[in-house]
Amino acid sequence: VTSFDELSGDVVLTRNDDWFGWEFYGEKTNIDVIKFMGISEDTTRVSSLRSGEVSLIEYVPNDSVELLESEGFTTVSTPSYEHVYLGVTVSDGKVFSDYNLRLALSECIDRQLICDSVLGAGTAANWGCNPGTMGYNGDNSFTYDVEDAKALVEASGYDGSEIRFIVNTSEITRGSEVAQAIQSMCMEIGLNVSVDMLEKATFDEARSAGNYDMALAIMGTNLEDNNMEVAEVIGGDRFSSGFDNEELIAICAEAMQHVDIETRSDYYEQAYQIVFDNLYPNIALYYTESCIAYAGNISNITSYTGGGYELRFATID
Repeated sequence: VTSFDELSGDVVLTRNDDWFGWEFYGEKTNIDVIKFMGISEDTTRVSSLRSGEVSLIEYVPNDSVELLESEGFTTVSTPSYEHVYLGVTVSDGKVFSDYNLRLALSECIDRQLICDSVLGAGTAANWGCNPGTMGYNGDNSFTYDVEDAKALVEASGYDGSEIRFIVNTSEITRGSEVAQAIQSMCMEIGLNVSVDMLEKATFDEARSAGNYDMALAIMGTNLEDNNMEVAEVIGGDRFSSGFDNEELIAICAEAMQHVDIETRSDYYEQAYQIVFDNLYPNIALYYTESCIAYAGNISNITSYTGGGYELRFATID
């Protein structure tokens, strides 16, 4: 690493000509410097690639793939180990302290419609973590039932008070569009949801303080291991949801005590089952798909399931 800008997050990497791997693997990149920059807006990333300002972009919007390919760019899509979810606050006095309102919220969301019509990619979630990761149980599904959701809201005594829905669009592809779709679905069943678009620092501050009712968020794994989500986000209630479930907390803590993968995965599954049954602190929405695009004169890039890609041996013609 040649440099790291703490303010922007930009990272500059310079090729190490003394690395033993060039000889060991029998190939060597001809790229001297790689600079990683953060560009949050979809349209800006795509236009930066098309103009030649950058050579590779991540999180390519699905509706830009055909255009980029027609202009000679290479696109590669792979399943991601990231999932988008709603974090909800359930402490006393909060709207979603009522399980029936959490159920109504979950039932009113057409997850597959969001994937098909808003994102043009991804898969509707049926569990709290991604297929292929530790703790996944594929024998479940979330119910989509607008009429039942309406009945639950009506029977709950909900008074129509405003529900604060915070969103950080810089971390989620088409986050604003997804949030607006969810807002519309909630309004249809009588939930008065107000979307609050926040920049990252303000969003993180609001979540940490529990100053929200709903939060659109994304979570990924570390090498297929959901330890961060289980230990911190769920077990440690990192985002101040206010849930009080001693069994869930104990299971999350126990999971962290085991090195054996199968044992830890069993505990993860137990934790996700409680989250699934109670719809707190997270309500899963969809599994994302990772897509990168790069200039046609670049070759030898390897993409991996989970959204990662390797540039060690990439070359520019």
